[in-house]
Amino acid sequence: MLTKTTAILMTVGIGLILALQPAINAEVARRLGSGTGAVMFSLLISVAVMVAYLGLTRPTANVAALPTAPWWIWASGVIGALFLLTGLTATPVIGATLFFLFLIVGQVTGAAIADHFGLVGLEPQQISPKRILGIACVIVGAIIIAS
Repeated sequence: MLTKTTAILMTVGIGLILALQPAINAEVARRLGSGTGAVMFSLLISVAVMVAYLGLTRPTANVAALPTAPWWIWASGVIGALFLLTGLTATPVIGATLFFLFLIVGQVTGAAIADHFGLVGLEPQQISPKRILGIACVIVGAIIIAS
């Protein structure tokens, strides 16, 4: 079981590495001459890493539960592919800092909406004045840095 501190450190660590992904994918797209090819390359590497991980850890999965799952679980792969494609096309134009800054604006806003309405299986959490203020600060910060 992860401690909260370990989970936070892991998240910061992957965030540091993730900052490089759109630029790396843009370089793959440049070399392949195809953004779609770069997304496929990235996803194939992801599959290979997960196959190796599964081979080492041997977790169990109830694949039979998938047909009865909500329709929106299939969005996971679509969102991942769209993230990769957007990152590799937008990052060369606006840079990694602005890409991630505005990605965070979208994520925090989307998360607050998902929390408020209890979307995709989340427990509803009302949008409070503190949350609105926090999101506004993120948006203002993004505007300041972008200008």
